Amino acid sequence: MPVFKKYLLSALVLLLLTGPMTKVMSSQLCTTPASLSGMDTVSLPFTENWDQGTFAYNNWVHSGNWVINAGVGNPAPTADYDGLPFRSNYNDTLQSVTFDATEYNCAAIYLDYDFELLDRNQTGAEYLTVEIHVDSAWKPLSEYSNKGDKPWRSVHLELNHTAGKKFQIRFRAHGVHSQDILHWFVDNISLYAVCRPPINLTYTASHYAVNLSWQPPDCNYNGPSSQWIHWDDGINFGSIGISWPFDMAAHWTPDQLTYLTGSSVTKISFFPTSAGYATFRARVWQGPVNSPAVVCDQDIPSVTYDQWNIVTLNTPVLIDVTLDLFLGVNVSPSSGWPAGTDAGPAIDGYGDMVQLQGVWSTLLSLCPSCDYNWNIQAYVESLKSATQARIIPRPPMPQLQGPVFLTAHATGNGKKFDHAGTRDKTSNHSIIMGYNVWRTNSTGDTSTFHKINGPIVADTTFTDIIPNDSLGVFEYYVTDVMNDSATNSFLCESPGTNRLTVSVPAVGISNNLPCSLSIFPDPSADIINVSSDLTIHSIGIINYTGREVCSGNNVNSKTVRLNVSALPAGIYFVKITHYKGTGISKITVVH
Repeated sequence: MPVFKKYLLSALVLLLLTGPMTKVMSSQLCTTPASLSGMDTVSLPFTENWDQGTFAYNNWVHSGNWVINAGVGNPAPTADYDGLPFRSNYNDTLQSVTFDATEYNCAAIYLDYDFELLDRNQTGAEYLTVEIHVDSAWKPLSEYSNKGDKPWRSVHLELNHTAGKKFQIRFRAHGVHSQDILHWFVDNISLYAVCRPPINLTYTASHYAVNLSWQPPDCNYNGPSSQWIHWDDGINFGSIGISWPFDMAAHWTPDQLTYLTGSSVTKISFFPTSAGYATFRARVWQGPVNSPAVVCDQDIPSVTYDQWNIVTLNTPVLIDVTLDLFLGVNVSPSSGWPAGTDAGPAIDGYGDMVQLQGVWSTLLSLCPSCDYNWNIQAYVESLKSATQARIIPRPPMPQLQGPVFLTAHATGNGKKFDHAGTRDKTSNHSIIMGYNVWRTNSTGDTSTFHKINGPIVADTTFTDIIPNDSLGVFEYYVTDVMNDSATNSFLCESPGTNRLTVSVPAVGISNNLPCSLSIFPDPSADIINVSSDLTIHSIGIINYTGREVCSGNNVNSKTVRLNVSALPAGIYFVKITHYKGTGISKITVVH
């Protein structure tokens, strides 16, 4: 069907369903608008669903083809950027009033909104960019292009670098030919603050007493620190060869990315080996685990073999923490085994992803003897200028003719990869009044959390005594209560800390693995005991980014004592090897 007829039919259907796309003024939807004219700033929280039928009601400033559309929305009405009348090389904005978050200096500031695109010609040259004005500059938050219709989608963004400040937001429609789209719709805008929670909740237990301790919230946190993320151990051990072009990648799920909200991928590092030769391209994918979309595909003109190669992305990729993330390199081999790996064991499904002919699998599933992780690392940082990644067409793939061969070649020509990072700091103007302690009943049912302290807890410790008739398994978390520093009035109660599961009366904690491994106590602040039915040859501790932070070889014992007191609090993995293979178990370090 010709494009014109297709969209004429779409317009007729939409007309029948919703009525005319009417551009309305406030009098049509609201008989008594409460104008905010003359208002300098608005306090949080703020909501705009356009129910008053006018941009003037909340002092939105607009240009070009922005209108209020009474006929559609999520639900109607909605803000509408109409592709008609035709505009070329246009740049039209819908800009908010100034929002005041100065009282929320110990909080995360969030922006939620819904948007939809009705496309016409799918040129990819028309954009909707969401931007924030803070620290005297406009900076992009998200960006979408017209690569086809986009049904209503809800977006949730943390606005780093805004806590304790004043800021504005705007929605900017811009591009080459406005008639190449039908409509951008924006609805249900919400801005709000969530106070920072306490951190690092830990416990000790003795018989019927549970002693909880925690740390105050990190009010200086303003986005994740710059860091290298990876699953490999940072040292090249061997290499892999596949007889056809393939993608090698590391993979993270949304729950593993939450702490990276607001970060962008700026560099990819990998280790090509001279055991083979190939051409390479840096790639980033986001989306469903079985079919993520390519959002970065960058040529690597040349490489230096047998060492780490760092590729700086021409366009940083803003991480969408609601989607799976794949980071890696496309390999077009001409001979041998060009793709470097660590010594393993594989963190299967994360450190060893392979895409061959458009199908994703793991290295271990393709080659059971290839128990390795790719040497793939990515640098992420909070950039003020990064834009949302745009989905690009799937790169062409050659058709396979003949069998696919995958082989491993041990080279031992490894070089260690080093890491570094920084964190921004701000001051704190909120008052922490104290803490509330929450606990489940003895069944551990997380729908039954109750506040168990009487007066607010002024300290960062609390002892819970469990009656003899209520023994069982409990879960705990702690919240903080903050006041406005200017008025000393209630500001907010934070979300909870990490949750702890505690058995009462207290007993040692043992994690029994298939390799007959037990680890206790877990969590621990200093000493962790590891024991096995089999003699342990080597042992190591891996942090949440996959980096080995502690190791020991030639152990030759069934028991090991690990001192973790020098490690930052957090989640780690203990990896042991013995003659039957390797075992990995999660541990928690607390302080």
